[in-house]
Amino acid sequence: MQEIYDAISQNLTTNPQMLPFIEWCRRVNTITIVGFGNGLSTLCALAAKPETIILYEHNPIDISEYQEIATDNGIKFVFHNTQILEHETIEDTDMLFINSFQEGNYIFTVCSRYAQFVSRYIAIQDAYSFAHQPAAQVQLGNGGQPIGMVFGINHFLQNYDPWHIAENLYWEPGLTLLYRRKDLLDDGK
Repeated sequence: MQEIYDAISQNLTTNPQMLPFIEWCRRVNTITIVGFGNGLSTLCALAAKPETIILYEHNPIDISEYQEIATDNGIKFVFHNTQILEHETIEDTDMLFINSFQEGNYIFTVCSRYAQFVSRYIAIQDAYSFAHQPAAQVQLGNGGQPIGMVFGINHFLQNYDPWHIAENLYWEPGLTLLYRRKDLLDDGK
């Protein structure tokens, strides 16, 4: 596990939200990650030692080191080398972490399609950096207009009543954590 902590500590200056993210990961048994990025979110999930981590990444990447860390620590690690939107369903999960395509329509689509498979949390990376303007490289087909991530998050919250904001870390690059309320007294903890 030392290699995990060393890698995380080297990246915390550019992404300090990952420390609170680890704390949220410790509350769950299954974490599904959408998008690999630079691998920091996967390392943080591994550091929390859940039972299972499921990763969806459409780009070809080498996950052998992550698989080895998972195996050494008794964590089931499942890798799907596809875009998550190619799947009608996903495995039931406690947390869905979205770290891909920093654009509001994409966030809304992923959240609305897969929220039914998420029992507790949806975490959205880069929610500050691309809050009002999507990432520059994002282009939508059929003349669609890319929108900032906050608009996709808000649209999801307006249409899916059991989901609420648990935490919004609004400093660069940002992390928004949503939680599914089980009942009226549920505060997300």
